[in-house]
Amino acid sequence: MTLPTVSELLEQDRDQLNGTLLACLQSTASEQEILNLLKEALLAGNEQTKQQLMMSTADVIWLLSSLQSDSPSSSLWTACLQLLSTESSYLFTTLDPSLLEQAGLLPPNINTEAFFKKIRLYNTSTFYKQQKYNLLAEESEGYAKYLALLTSSHPNVEASRTIMATFHLDPNRCLDLCLHVLSESEERRDELLPLLQDAAPTNKLAPLLHFQLQQSPQRPALLKCMAWLTQQLIPAARLLPMEQMWSYLWGPEQDQTLEELYQRKYQQDLEELKALSKVSLSGTAENKQNKNTVDLSTLAQELAVQWLPYIMDYEESWSLLEDQQWSQLFTLFPKDLGVAACASLRKQDWWIQASQRILPPWNLEHVDTAGYEIDYVLGHVMKPLFRIAESGCIQYDPTLYSQLCRVLALCLRENKKEYDTEMLDRFLQKFLLPSLSLFPSNPAISHDVWGVLQEIPYRRRYQIYAAWRGKGLEKAALREHKTKPLWLIRGELEAGKSARYSLKRLSKDTYRDISRSIAQVCFSQPLVVFTTILNQIESYDNLVGVMVDALMYVAPLSLDVLGFCILSRLSGSSGGGLDVNRSRLKEDGVNVSQWLQSLESFTGEFYKRFPAIECRGIFGYLMHRLKEGHVMELGVLRTLLKTSGGWSFADYAPAASLSATQVEGRAGSTLLKRETMSFGVHVSGSFNLRSSQQIRNILQEQDMGVILLILLSQVRNQIVYENSDRPKPVKLIGNLYDTCQVTIAILLDFLTNPTDDKDAAISHYARSLPSLAELHNTYMMDIASAWLLCRPLLQAAERMELGRKHISIKDTLSPFISTDENRKSLEGMLPPETWSDISSMLFETFYSHSLYDLFCPEDVYNSEISRLDKEVERLSNAKNTASSDATELERVKNTSADLSEDMVAQASHVDSIRKIIEQRKDSFFPSTTSSKESMATFFTRCIYPRCMQGPDDAMYCARFIQLLHEMDTPGFNTLAFYDCAIIAFSRSLYGLTEGEAANVSIFLRDTWELLSHWRYDDNAFVNEVGGKPGSFVAANDPIFSSKGEQEAGGQEDGEEDHRSLSREVTSDVYERFYNKWHASIGATSIGALQSKEYMHKRCCLIVLSRMIDVYPTRPKTGNKLLTALEPLQSENNTLADIRAAAQAYSMQLVKARDDGVWKEEDAATVQARQEKEQADAAARQKKAEEQMEEMKRESEKISEEIGEWRGRPGDRRVTPRSYESNENRRGEEWRGRGAPPPNAPSTGRSDGRYAGAGNYSSMGRAPRREDDNRRPRTGGDSSRNNVSGAKRSRPPSPSEPDSSNKRARSQLEPGEEAPQRGNDDGGRRRGNVRSRGKERR
Repeated sequence: MTLPTVSELLEQDRDQLNGTLLACLQSTASEQEILNLLKEALLAGNEQTKQQLMMSTADVIWLLSSLQSDSPSSSLWTACLQLLSTESSYLFTTLDPSLLEQAGLLPPNINTEAFFKKIRLYNTSTFYKQQKYNLLAEESEGYAKYLALLTSSHPNVEASRTIMATFHLDPNRCLDLCLHVLSESEERRDELLPLLQDAAPTNKLAPLLHFQLQQSPQRPALLKCMAWLTQQLIPAARLLPMEQMWSYLWGPEQDQTLEELYQRKYQQDLEELKALSKVSLSGTAENKQNKNTVDLSTLAQELAVQWLPYIMDYEESWSLLEDQQWSQLFTLFPKDLGVAACASLRKQDWWIQASQRILPPWNLEHVDTAGYEIDYVLGHVMKPLFRIAESGCIQYDPTLYSQLCRVLALCLRENKKEYDTEMLDRFLQKFLLPSLSLFPSNPAISHDVWGVLQEIPYRRRYQIYAAWRGKGLEKAALREHKTKPLWLIRGELEAGKSARYSLKRLSKDTYRDISRSIAQVCFSQPLVVFTTILNQIESYDNLVGVMVDALMYVAPLSLDVLGFCILSRLSGSSGGGLDVNRSRLKEDGVNVSQWLQSLESFTGEFYKRFPAIECRGIFGYLMHRLKEGHVMELGVLRTLLKTSGGWSFADYAPAASLSATQVEGRAGSTLLKRETMSFGVHVSGSFNLRSSQQIRNILQEQDMGVILLILLSQVRNQIVYENSDRPKPVKLIGNLYDTCQVTIAILLDFLTNPTDDKDAAISHYARSLPSLAELHNTYMMDIASAWLLCRPLLQAAERMELGRKHISIKDTLSPFISTDENRKSLEGMLPPETWSDISSMLFETFYSHSLYDLFCPEDVYNSEISRLDKEVERLSNAKNTASSDATELERVKNTSADLSEDMVAQASHVDSIRKIIEQRKDSFFPSTTSSKESMATFFTRCIYPRCMQGPDDAMYCARFIQLLHEMDTPGFNTLAFYDCAIIAFSRSLYGLTEGEAANVSIFLRDTWELLSHWRYDDNAFVNEVGGKPGSFVAANDPIFSSKGEQEAGGQEDGEEDHRSLSREVTSDVYERFYNKWHASIGATSIGALQSKEYMHKRCCLIVLSRMIDVYPTRPKTGNKLLTALEPLQSENNTLADIRAAAQAYSMQLVKARDDGVWKEEDAATVQARQEKEQADAAARQKKAEEQMEEMKRESEKISEEIGEWRGRPGDRRVTPRSYESNENRRGEEWRGRGAPPPNAPSTGRSDGRYAGAGNYSSMGRAPRREDDNRRPRTGGDSSRNNVSGAKRSRPPSPSEPDSSNKRARSQLEPGEEAPQRGNDDGGRRRGNVRSRGKERR
């Protein structure tokens, strides 16, 4: 071993120096080197290091001599001891006398044997001889003086030592007196502390205190004194080490007792919760207390448990037990230890300063607000609060909980630096949110918690709510009770019962009272309440409106939790034991399930009523689902836009149910759409401007609205071509496809056509939307959909160019301005051969305009204005005008004035757009000579794709074609186009969805009305078609050669190519075109009606129902349609909707035939049909008369068999004879409910009975009439209610002749007036009886 240097040796402390010297003395180094090292160290060090070195050397030599007691001492030891001769006093008390003698350290005048004898006597007297005291008096004077010194005003250590030495007092007894005075005199502890330090050795204070605790009757004062002593310092260590004292109070036995009692208590609470979760079928609640309660008195009497409340204020106390043991103690003693733990947290200095920051602003002048960050606060509170989380003892200190929430909220608001989000989320999940359940009906604490959560993004909030919910609620949580504290499960069970009890009494009349009780439960357990509410709403959709109204008093935190619950129900992760894979379709696999429809309605109404609640999560979820290709939840987006956004007028689905006024009204302004789509019915509160703006702002953030539009356009085609293991029904595919298209239309109109600031909306939409080419090439959107998304911007750019709109967003609209460069970029979207048939100018003009630009529905405007003016007149003339009526009057006036302005503005706009189109018409087609190929290309690339997008676009297509014809567009052949379009649309019926069929029906109806007008009005054909470019078709068209048409005329001189020749269509030739198109639609319709496929029949009925007033016009086709409809109307048809639609269309078709829609039907056929109908009516009347005669005979036969019954004396019941006499007195012609009077008219009853005939059956009971809605009398023997024993006669029905008249109405002479009924007492009595019956009902 290498010896250390002198500097290294002097730098070491006492323990390190002992080890170094021991190694040196045991090393192989020479004695001289070791001695030289010691000499140099003694010379180089100061007095303190020199003394420390001498003492360490002596200790090492003593240790070596003890280990080698049998061997002689080393010369090295002797030489070292001689160096230390200056410290002979320490050597005498440390080393063995024999070793001192060998080293020559003993004085020469001391005898060795005498020295050893004195040592033995001293040890015997010190350690083995018993000190005898006066056990009776115990030096009372000395103790009295010592006690007087302790209680004096200026105690000192010297006086204490003097008294103890003078009277030879027992030090332990003096220490006991000192401790007693300390425990009783709390204010004088600092003065007595020096006396206690002088009298108390650290190794004897803990056992003495333990002994006193066992014998003292005043434990609290002594325990408090003990806690104070643990914090007092002496120069070397603490006066009373807490760990040392704890070792006397707590041991393995207490650990085992604590574990056993905790397990027993946990099982007891668990059994109580299981009993609480059971439903009592008897209707009586079982509130019996458990008799086998856990006895905690044994553990409560433990000194350690009693001492814990006093030492929790000190940090080192928390290391005495493990965290699990702390949690168990707090669970067993929540009101004692738990409250003490909360109080200890509030006593900490950092908490006192932090809590001062949440005082009112005028108290913050002297408060240092710097340095308190969220990580700092959580670092101090997480560990102690997690220990008490399982016990729930925070409920006894709501002030601490509220202050903690406010401190955290203040830190989150002020400190914008990055912080440990995981730490904060963990604290909120494990403690703050679950502890809210401990404060029922406390809205203030709920608001404090919301103050913290509202500073956190909604994604993290929802994760915190999900952790709060856990694996389930109520009974589901009880099954997984290890994952939640039992007090939380108890709160969920009690809240669930309370919520269900309140919801039982919820109705439109009681929702104001019930809403308060619901809000009280929601303050602490919103997850349980809203899970119960959503369960009921999914089952009963009629609760949606009432349930939303019942949330009027719910706190913001609870409403935010409801938004999370809605999202959880949609995503299938709601927990609570529910099936997360619920089907979104009904059992038929076609229609949306009831729970999803109800949830959609509630979502829309909820966010409309509470617009401040976060709904970004809903849109984010829908965006994610669309990205994955799922569209079943599109109803939620649609409902949010319609209900919350107030854009219900933009929803035209189902398009088949739109009336003609509604279809034309969609061509007008936004206000006209609102009025026509709602049938002029205005519901107060139907539009919430705040919720509409909130939805729009969310969709504009991060371009979410544009992203949804692009995803919808992409996923719409995926629905049709989706590859799945189980093929979807065609009807389901069609419904989903239509839903996507309708949602696109609503969302697009919502984003680009607001009611407040349209310029800002257009500007934001223009910045978010990619270019037209990018939509088509990058996002793989079809041309029609890409133009649909860009059309609002194209129209805005056009209005900006016209100068009628002051838009300061020219830069954002520059990519959408109509220029030659932009038109050239369109040519790459279609094959090159397309542009040889149509021009890019036509393509752009067609796709960049809407129905609003081409058609002004002045009739609809005037109709709505007239209706509103009448409503103004009615409200103005009302006598009692309430405030609501005054508001409605003002609204109606403003609406009427706005509609008038909109009509004028739209009419001017339509004129300007028509002029622009007329200026461009010469460049629409590359060639002025029309051809079928160019018409087919125009139909395929423009008309057909856009016609499928909605009813507005379908009517736009029809009006655009008519506009091209009216303007005599060069190169546009109207008849050739109609020939192509009608044939194509009629054949497309076999591949359309219901929405597309409705769109096609609008196009065909509008087109067919014009074609039928040309067909049956020769003057109209000559004036509107003849001589125009659209009346010329190819000369080689087969239509000219049909039915003996001569080949002649129309050819131009010098033209050799026969195919390029054209001929003008005359009215006769046009008739052949018309018959051809008529037959094409008829043949396709009949084939579809006879098809076995559901969609063929459905689409055909939609198209035919829309065209009922213009098609068919030929009786042959109409009769074939009636014949094809007969199988569909029979009861054998299992498709109820098809049967109902077929019956409705059949009746409409018959009515249309009778109204003259079948214009080619000859007069003879009409007369024959009318004669047949009259004959059938006469036969039916004759049959009814025969049935009445037969009933008359049966009635007379029954009357003869019954006979007469006179009754007993005093019996008031009406007999047949008395009834007959009464009738005779009133002059009635009918007797005893017998046969009808002569010449009685037919009543039209299906059973052929006369309304006045009251014949009785063989059972003696009067037959029930069709108009008799009274309940039959119940109770008693049925035999007593027959005619022979009837208590009273049956009053006549309103259809019977009035018995109070002098003569039956059927017997009146021609021209004779019947007397007024009800003038006699009998009539009034019968009226009173009838009215009382109604009241009883």
